[in-house]
Amino acid sequence: MSGQWLSGAPDPEIDPLLRELLGLMEDGWDTMRLVIDPPDSYVVHFKSGRDPSDVPWEQAIRDRLLFALPPGWDWAQVRHSSGLLHMITGETVPYTPPEDVVPPGKQVEMKHREGMRITDVPEGHETPSSR
Repeated sequence: MSGQWLSGAPDPEIDPLLRELLGLMEDGWDTMRLVIDPPDSYVVHFKSGRDPSDVPWEQAIRDRLLFALPPGWDWAQVRHSSGLLHMITGETVPYTPPEDVVPPGKQVEMKHREGMRITDVPEGHETPSSR
């Protein structure tokens, strides 16, 4: 099983539904990520269109990382310049995050359908270790 990343205009069949959803949301958003886990499970993530300085720093890190990760990840362990992704296929792969997603000295551990934890990285331990 592998993920697929699509960008651009939504399919004409779902465009009216997305526009209705947009109208119901209180805050604007600029990016949406819909993850479908067949046969009947899905999750939708929205990235706010608000000024980043108005968003708590933990939420800003989560949003940036969530929308930078490739499709098919189950959990991620990411630091400033390196990371590991455990994919839904069971494979663990190295990951290089975009610049400035995770602040220096911090490590983010995130599960696809769960929360996120940010911890301090001990000095001299810049590379995540495999679980």
